[in-house]
Amino acid sequence: EELPADFVWIANNGITGTAITEEIMYWMAKSGCKGFKVGVESGNAAMMKKIRKPATKDGLRKASVIFRKYTEVHVSGNYIIGFPEETFGEMMDTFNFANELSWDWASFFMCQPARGTPIFDAFEALGDDRCQEDHFGSQIPARLSRQHGNFGYKKSYQSDDDVSRSILSGRDIFDLPGSHIPSAEQLKEIWFTFNLVTNFFNNRNFKLGGNVEKIVRWLEAILGSYPRDASMCALLAHGYRLLGDRERSEVYRDKFYQIHEEHDYWKRRVTEFPELLE
Repeated sequence: EELPADFVWIANNGITGTAITEEIMYWMAKSGCKGFKVGVESGNAAMMKKIRKPATKDGLRKASVIFRKYTEVHVSGNYIIGFPEETFGEMMDTFNFANELSWDWASFFMCQPARGTPIFDAFEALGDDRCQEDHFGSQIPARLSRQHGNFGYKKSYQSDDDVSRSILSGRDIFDLPGSHIPSAEQLKEIWFTFNLVTNFFNNRNFKLGGNVEKIVRWLEAILGSYPRDASMCALLAHGYRLLGDRERSEVYRDKFYQIHEEHDYWKRRVTEFPELLE
C-alpha cells in the first residue's frame, strides 16, 4: 500500500546503528524517514564494554557506509562524556570517533546519573557530587539559552574565581593530560568544545560533497530552542552564503553581531574560537 506523498517521520530516541542493514535503510528512506539518531555513547572500546553497548566501532563504521548513500536523511550520533572515573584520554577517543564517523550531527552529553540506576550507584560509591541532587533542570542547555544567551551552562565560567582560572576552556582543553579525570566544571568546558568543533568547524556538510541545504534546515529547526546562540547564527550566515542566498546570510550575520555585542559570554567564546567571525 502506498504512503501519502507528504508522509514523513523521524526517530530521535537513539536507535542501534549496527542493526540497520542495506534493506532496512532503503525502506526507511522510501517510507519517508527524514532523520534518526544513533546511540553511540562512547568511542572508547573498553568503555563501550563497560556500559554494555551492543555495538562495536567496526560495526558502526560499516553502518556509516550505508548511511552515506542516503544524503537526504539526517543522521545524528548521541555521545556521552563523564562516565565514572572516565579519563580525558577516553573522552578524546569519543571525540575522535565522532569526527571519524562524520555524520550530520553529533550530540555530546554529560553523564548525569539517575537515582535507582547502576551508574548512580557507581557515582555514589566514588563520592561524586552529581549524586547529591538532580541536575536535569539546570543542565539542559536549551532552557538556559533564552536567559543567558548561550547553549552552555550558567556557571561554566567565573573569571574572578581561583577555581575557574584553573579550568581550561576553548581549544586549550585539548592540552589536558590523557590520564586526567576532569572535574565537573572542567567537564562543562570539554562538552562545549567537543560540540562546537565537531558540529560547526568539522561538519562535513559544509565541505565538498556535503549537503549544505540539509544542515541549514536542521539549524533553522533547532535555533528556536537556542535563540541567543551566536554560533548557530554564524553557521547559518555561512550556510546561506554557500547557498547563494545573500539576504538570509546577512540576516543571520547581523543577528550574530547583535548577540555578540549584548553578551560577554559570546565575546569570550569568540575570543576562544575566532573562526566564528569567518
